[in-house]
Amino acid sequence: MRVVSLVPSATDMLHALDALDLLVGRDHDSTGLPMLDSIPCLTKGLDPASTPAAIDAAVRDAQQDDGTINHLDAEQLRQLQPDLILTQQCCGVCSPLHQDVLAAVADLSPAPEVVCFDPTSIDQVLDDIEQLAKAIRRPDTATSVLATLRAVYWQAQDLVGHYLDGPRTAVIEWASPLYLAGHWTPGLIRQAGGTPIGPEPGAPSTIIECDQLVAAAPERLILAPCGVALADTAPHVQALHDSGLLKQLTGVPLAILDGRSTFSRPGPGLIDTFAWLAAWLMDRPEHLPQSVQAEYLDAGDVPSAR
Repeated sequence: MRVVSLVPSATDMLHALDALDLLVGRDHDSTGLPMLDSIPCLTKGLDPASTPAAIDAAVRDAQQDDGTINHLDAEQLRQLQPDLILTQQCCGVCSPLHQDVLAAVADLSPAPEVVCFDPTSIDQVLDDIEQLAKAIRRPDTATSVLATLRAVYWQAQDLVGHYLDGPRTAVIEWASPLYLAGHWTPGLIRQAGGTPIGPEPGAPSTIIECDQLVAAAPERLILAPCGVALADTAPHVQALHDSGLLKQLTGVPLAILDGRSTFSRPGPGLIDTFAWLAAWLMDRPEHLPQSVQAEYLDAGDVPSAR
């Protein structure tokens, strides 16, 4: 079977299922493993900009121009003659538009199967892994993978005080404009013992004004800019400082995470992200997983600390 993955979370699932040998094409964000370097890259995103506001403006300009943020090399995709294409539809910024993928392979014979992964909860992420295992005809492989992931999940659940109102928690997905993470993230917060601020579980990420977030009185802040490495989060911290948010929330614990591999990537790594979240919200630092790197600060201390 020849598989093309156009979304990094699907590539992560292939890796967890020990099926990267099937991969013949990938998106530009599917990186980090040496074996991926030799796989043809079929997409190209926007060039990085210096500030979150500039990146957001570039995204909006591209959407108004032709609607395309991630440009797909349709000709190369056709030449690869895939049997299975993995993508998503819930975010028009994170992968090529679904209709562009379908149009690119419309004249291929036999037509490839196109599978979209659009989870809205951690349970659906686990279901997606099982679905992918069936699609690549390796259903037995999913059994041990899911058993391991579910063990980590339930161990983290044991830390949670389910009959208490946990800390009011906001996960900032972008700093300017200020986005609070939606989709599966509000559910993660609630399951980890917190009280989510922002969208309802399953709803899209939403823009919120600085004063609105302050009025919501968060007790924990998490900054995990979508697609941004931990080492590159300084512009987002500066944007939050410039907006006055951090000064108004002085003393609120703030965790800064890698936005490429934690909340915005609904694959196997989301289980470790949940384990981190439960340990952090429940003040159990001895249970923080080493796989999730974070900086821990108080909101008012961020500018001087960085």
